Amino acid sequence: MKVKELMDKLSTLDENAELYCFSDQGEKFDDAKRAYQIVDLQIRKGHKERMHTKNIDATFTEHSDGEDTPLLLITSDF
Repeated sequence: MKVKELMDKLSTLDENAELYCFSDQGEKFDDAKRAYQIVDLQIRKGHKERMHTKNIDATFTEHSDGEDTPLLLITSDF
């Protein structure tokens, strides 16, 4: 995604909204040297859940009765 495209999409959001990164591909943020590319910015309806495992981990589950959540869709496959 180009900077201008991201800025255009961000300008449509509530400036006080929380923005989250999300990957549909099951990637984990456990490698300090891994780079991610922003693929898209989408509003998805769902639930954010924070799990307290050995490391704090969070998930996003899409569901029709959830809240609209701005997500930066990312991938390390580029």
